[in-house]
Amino acid sequence: MRYLNEMNYTIRLADEQPEHFHTEIECLFVIEGNLRVSLQGEEYTLGRHDILLVNSGLRHSLHPQGKVILCVVRYAWPLVWALLGKEAG
Repeated sequence: MRYLNEMNYTIRLADEQPEHFHTEIECLFVIEGNLRVSLQGEEYTLGRHDILLVNSGLRHSLHPQGKVILCVVRYAWPLVWALLGKEAG
């Protein structure tokens, strides 16, 4: 399946990450613990089983509050366009 190259995921202990951005859409899913996320100047606190979608190009930083188990999934735009039945643009 060609989409495997356009999506990747990791499950890991969250670490402090300074402000950054990605060209992919990023899904943050907190499996356990609490994670503070700064996104474009707004602060969000995610708890167990919370999900946050971060669009491509948006600056964000991660700040775990103690031990946090995090699943991060990144989707490349060609995959999103294909799933929507549209041409990449």
